[in-house]
Amino acid sequence: MEDTDSGKPRRLKYADIIDAFLLNEWPMEGRLPVGFEGRIFEEIVQQILDKNGVENKVEERHLPKTISSDFHEAAFLAGRPLRARRKYYLPDFTLTDNIWIEATLWESEAHKKTFLYAHQCDRLIVLYLCSSGAVRFRSSFKNTIVISVYDYFPPGQIGQYIHSLRRLETIVGGS
Repeated sequence: MEDTDSGKPRRLKYADIIDAFLLNEWPMEGRLPVGFEGRIFEEIVQQILDKNGVENKVEERHLPKTISSDFHEAAFLAGRPLRARRKYYLPDFTLTDNIWIEATLWESEAHKKTFLYAHQCDRLIVLYLCSSGAVRFRSSFKNTIVISVYDYFPPGQIGQYIHSLRRLETIVGGS
């Protein structure tokens, strides 16, 4: 969870802005600085996981696995061949049993992330905040689910965070 620019953990570096937003103290007339929407969304998802007692590790580094032919075939049929392997993979959240969670702002980006990560874990859940209309490449991997954060965590479960998510969706959607 290190920020390569400063060496400070990302949560600490951006803590004041994230806390101001979550405490409803962010001035709504102004936009968030570029990149902060994603960081705030990840923080909200982290708090939702914690509130629901889901054990997780944040940005845990994973070495690459060999990509099976099933994934290559599914990606080829979707018209989006898998990219070359990375030196390591860094999902937003790692749960037990090799389940990874990615949090992204847009639905279209959520589907793109399945092509980056699905072949490296047993199960991939990609949560998104805002629908983005037409999605060019839809995931067809059997071990993935792409879902709105509102569908994954029903309002009764996330309670106090619904307001923050709705505010964030308004800010992101207005850009």
